[in-house]
Amino acid sequence: MKINNSDNLCLLLLLIVTISLPSCKKSPKKPDQEAFTAVKTIKGATIGDAIKKTIGAEGGSFSLPDGSITINIPAGALTNNTEFSIQEIEKNLAISTGRVYRFLPENLTFKKPVDVVLKYSDSDTDGTTSDFLYLVYQDNQGFWHPLINSTVNPSSRSLKVTTTHFSDWSLIREVHLSSSKKELAAGEECTLSTYIHDYSMNDLLGENKPVRSNQVVSWKVINGVGSITGGNNASVTYKAPASIDKSATAIIELTLQNLVSKSNPSRPGKSGMVIIRKELTLLPNEFIKWTASGIEHNSIFYSAGVFNGETIIATTSTSGGLSIHLNGAKEGTYDLGDMQKPSKAAITLTQDNKNYISSYTECSTGKRIYANGSITITKFEDKPNGIIEGHFSATPYNYTNCTQTNRKTEGSFKILRGN
Repeated sequence: MKINNSDNLCLLLLLIVTISLPSCKKSPKKPDQEAFTAVKTIKGATIGDAIKKTIGAEGGSFSLPDGSITINIPAGALTNNTEFSIQEIEKNLAISTGRVYRFLPENLTFKKPVDVVLKYSDSDTDGTTSDFLYLVYQDNQGFWHPLINSTVNPSSRSLKVTTTHFSDWSLIREVHLSSSKKELAAGEECTLSTYIHDYSMNDLLGENKPVRSNQVVSWKVINGVGSITGGNNASVTYKAPASIDKSATAIIELTLQNLVSKSNPSRPGKSGMVIIRKELTLLPNEFIKWTASGIEHNSIFYSAGVFNGETIIATTSTSGGLSIHLNGAKEGTYDLGDMQKPSKAAITLTQDNKNYISSYTECSTGKRIYANGSITITKFEDKPNGIIEGHFSATPYNYTNCTQTNRKTEGSFKILRGN
């Protein structure tokens, strides 16, 4: 059969289209196939002294003195006497709530699973519920893994998991309502955002992502005053009232839907409607507030003054006290250090009938050791009854019998100077 030029052109076009179709076709990306980024961090540095105990084949348990962590080792999990330890480490996982701990020895595999029980506090559930709390551990490569078999016990306010190995452990919120500010003065604004974590098929912890708008049902201010703008989105803006006579709490309530956990759908609170809440502190004209190792303090007495170019702020609460000493009387950041030098600071915390100070002399070397931290003055009115405003973060020490412990201390203040 004879094929003319017109037929040749049609066949050529048909061949080109046929070849090109498979290379141009793309499968639509399903919602559950979104890009996954595993969380990886460096190992945290140790804080303070470890709690140690030797346990043998008969089994046993050991806990932190405050009872916040208990490890139960059953009989038969070990063949020989083994020294165990719980060591607090620096918080290297930004999404963790509360403290981070290292359980040792790390290279030991138990012959039977052991129980790890960790108690949670109100600060852990702020912005979430206990149903969304999970324990996570870090592997040798720095990746974090959620323990999806963790069990919540609301009556004892604890989580329990079983494990056959030790490593670095922390607590996370799978769903969390966060705020760009914890405290607001009259007329101030903050951003409220809601995030959710997901896990890969091999149980790697993923980075947090905003909830989808279609999962947001409503935002409300259910206690206190103020207003919310931004519609039913993952992030909105809260504005404090124009006038605040005394310290108060605003409770923000967020209702979500369709939060079924792919990792652990049997956990309660993961289907249908879910309500989470966030507390915001509304500050009066004068205040000093601080938190030391999770314990919140509200001042019942405070004072501030300037003497010979140095600023002193002091306060007491029903559960402790705090004093700040600055070698300077102006706005700026004052690092903790040698008070003989300009723009340096010292801080003293009183808590649990102990004093924690920003420097001490080391017994073995005679060296002066200064704590990490700083005080930032954001407003300093150089006149009697002028406003001194700022914030601080420090880790002062208690150094007794050549043994050092510390307390992470953070806070903010707005106070009228007395002179």
